[in-house]
Order: sequence, then C-alpha cells, then structure tokens
Amino acid sequence: MKKAYIALGIIGGAYIYDVVYRPIGIAKKAQKYAQSVNKGVINVGAGVPQSSMRVAIFGPTKYGDINCDIAASKTTPCSKDTVCYCNIHETFYADGEFGAAIVSHVFGFMDDPQKVLDELLRIADRVYIVTDKWWDILSWKTLVGDNKWVKVANKNFLKNINDPRVLVF
Repeated sequence: MKKAYIALGIIGGAYIYDVVYRPIGIAKKAQKYAQSVNKGVINVGAGVPQSSMRVAIFGPTKYGDINCDIAASKTTPCSKDTVCYCNIHETFYADGEFGAAIVSHVFGFMDDPQKVLDELLRIADRVYIVTDKWWDILSWKTLVGDNKWVKVANKNFLKNINDPRVLVF
C-alpha cells in the first residue's frame, strides 16, 4: 500500500508540475516580452471547468490580457478576469495586436495545427507553446487519442516551427 501512495504522489506531483507550475513560469516570460514591446498577451485555451481536469481542479489560467477558449460562452466579455470564447483557427484580432500568445497544453488538440500557428503568428509577435511532457503519466490518456503533442514537439512537423518567434516548451 505504501508503494501505491508513493506512486500516486509521484504521478500527482508530475501532473501539477507539468500543467500548473511550468506554464506559470512560461507565462511570466511571455508577459515580460509583451510588456517590453508595449503590447498585450492573448492566452489561448485558458479553460473552463467542463473543458479539462486541470481547470476543474485549479480553475482557468488567466495569464493574458485576453483569456479565451473554444469551450467558453460566446456571451462572456473578454478581459483579464474572464475567459471568453475564441476560435483560434480564425480570429478577429488585428495583425500584430499582441506581443505574445500563450498556448498551454491545448496546441496538440487543434484540428489544423499549422493554420493555428499561422494565425497566432499573424496576431502576436511571439508564440509560446507549452506541450505535455512524456513523463506526465496523466497526459498519457490523451496520447493514444486526439492529442498530437509529440508531433508539435517534433521540429519538422510544422513548416514555421523553427521560426524564432515560436518558442516550444
């Protein structure tokens, strides 16, 4: 029984590090960069309670000046304190409107990752992509499903993944 508790502690700790702690540090880098160019941050995939286990437990990530998610209500206004609706495959934001875009643990679920990256590069000076780590066993449940994170981390998967404006963590 003691080994089971140790294993659960390791799995839980890895999950918290990967989906809570690590993205906070990366978001701080994105925010710092955006401030340096006097622009805002868009946080794509901020989450709503019905969209993921992380959000159900810890709440949405509000790293941006705009925090949005495709599962959010279309009637919620966009602000630092809310999670509003957005379909990142095609947005209404102006070219270069944001200094940084943060996409944490959702990029691998996009229907057309190349179109999403192209759109993010259109609206933001830099794109910060946070992917699942192989050692986060709770992410394994999605590896055999629709999560394409392994492909996203592969530098040859997307045509502009080597663009210096794209940072993959």
